Amino acid sequence: MSGGSPLAGGSSASFFLLLRWELAKLARRRASYVGFVLCLIMCVVVMIGFGLSQWRGLRRYSTMLPFDPVELVNGPFFANFVLTVGFFALMPLLTATFAGNQIAGEARDGTLRALLVRPVGRVKLFWAKAAATMLWLQMTLLFLVLFAWLLGTVAYGGDKLLVFVWELRAHGPWVIDLGSALWTLFVCTLGAGVALTMVASVALFLSAITDTPAVAHVG
Repeated sequence: MSGGSPLAGGSSASFFLLLRWELAKLARRRASYVGFVLCLIMCVVVMIGFGLSQWRGLRRYSTMLPFDPVELVNGPFFANFVLTVGFFALMPLLTATFAGNQIAGEARDGTLRALLVRPVGRVKLFWAKAAATMLWLQMTLLFLVLFAWLLGTVAYGGDKLLVFVWELRAHGPWVIDLGSALWTLFVCTLGAGVALTMVASVALFLSAITDTPAVAHVG
């Protein structure tokens, strides 16, 4: 490294140094934790609506199944429900806002120009910011699911995971043992994070061509 700068170094080594630098900046920025707070609020709000609904939609399938699906309303079921709702209702907006602020936010604050005078390529810097963005969003998703699992388990206990996909309703529901449910939800959470890459990539693109984060957010 030259002059003690964390942004100088060899090709692959400097990329990981850049990535570590970007993650450290995210960890120090208060705005980075807004997503975690929104996940907490969402879990509580969904829990309230979850209980008030008395699972009327689920009860409609009681006559079609060899068991009462309400008996499998538990922590894993609630975590799966929150992941499904959050993936469509919360995470796309959170992803667009977070990724859209990555470059345009620094340009607005005047820190991007200072960063680019360092001996680091713009392409490498962009990829480091993109990787840091996706890692942070993945941590946010994992936090959402784990907190929902914990909250649901405290409220309803923990047992097998009931999975019912409307598009695959002809195949009926799936019941997964508790031992496999955690890994199943973990893999689904990673898949959800990968799917959000599309939203993040558009937001990062818009963030790179404007100095106003709001433009990237709206776009």
